[in-house]
Amino acid sequence: MWVKRTEQEVEEIRVRSQIRAKRQRICVSVLIGLVVFLCTAFFFVRWRSSPYPARPVPLYEVPARAPLAAVCGILAGLICYRTTKEPPRKTMICPRCEKTKRDDGVMECSCGGHFEDLAAMKWV
Repeated sequence: MWVKRTEQEVEEIRVRSQIRAKRQRICVSVLIGLVVFLCTAFFFVRWRSSPYPARPVPLYEVPARAPLAAVCGILAGLICYRTTKEPPRKTMICPRCEKTKRDDGVMECSCGGHFEDLAAMKWV
């Protein structure tokens, strides 16, 4: 049976979901920054010196390329972090018939019940 949560429980769930979303954004940004760093440091040869831009870099050139690669990786990670937003995923549920749907503004269910926000409900 679905029942409404208390305001304190709803607030705790909202805070936990915000923390989880921020942690996920940080992990994705770090991963993208690391990939850009590795690609810049190891795989991209300067376009003036070679007609093949995707050729691996010799190992003796990697330390000289590391500072620029680090800057590129940090910038890519920051851009990814700043531009990534969590999409709104509001799911509604009818406690009477347990039918679910995305929030589309229609609150009446075909069974005669009313749709409620799933985050404000809990199964007992």
